[in-house]
Parts: sequence; C-alpha cells; structure tokens
Amino acid sequence: MIDISDLKPHEEIDPKRVFQIQESIIKEGLKHPIVVDKLTKIILDGHHRYNVMKSLKIDKVPVFYVDYFDSRIVVDSWNGLKLTKNDVINNVREGKLFPNKTTKHMFISEKGVVHISLITPEINVDILNLRTFDNPY
Repeated sequence: MIDISDLKPHEEIDPKRVFQIQESIIKEGLKHPIVVDKLTKIILDGHHRYNVMKSLKIDKVPVFYVDYFDSRIVVDSWNGLKLTKNDVINNVREGKLFPNKTTKHMFISEKGVVHISLITPEINVDILNLRTFDNPY
C-alpha cells in the first residue's frame, strides 16, 4: 500500500472509462493493483483505477512495484509512436501528461511479450477495506 499522493501519472484518462471502472470497483472490488515503478513512483498501468481511488478519497492504494529499468519491461505505443522509458520519465518530471492510451507497457516473459497488467496478482479487495474513516473520538 502506498499513499495515493506519492503516485505520479504519466497519461491523461478518459472520464467515461473512469466512471465505468468506478462502477465495477464499487460492485466487484479492486481486482488488480496499480503497476508502479518503485524508484520514481510513476504509474505504468492503472491510471483509470488511480483516478477512481482519488475520486473515492482513498488515501492508500495497493500497488505492484516493478523496476522500470528492468530490461524485460518495454514501452510500446497504442498509436505507433516510438517512445522510450526516458520519454515517460522526462514527461512526468516536466509535469506533462501523454494523451490517454499513448503508452503500452509490456513485459517480456518466458511465454512471450505480454501486457504488464498480466504479471500482477489478482487481489480482489473490497472497496470498503481501502477506505479510511475519520475517528469520531
């Protein structure tokens, strides 16, 4: 778990998608953690889940840490752009966001190249277990 304020997004989101995911998380719970680089705290996968958690005022969120500079993690693009990990890091440092669905982080496994979300465990956390409540005393 990490303070949500420590996370650094690198992409814009689709508000309609955030709404859909929020409905799903409220009904079914959070299925997967947000994928985050351990050193920089940049979100690699889960921008919409991150925004749902922010809108629900959840302070600490489950993350799956990776080493962004692990050679098995590669940056691809949904729209054919040629991007590097340094492009992502520099954009975050400059306070810029890529458009929604620009980057596609992939993982090179023994089974081939898979989307990075497929290496995360399924956590199935009820949203109420993530909420922090004010102490009335």
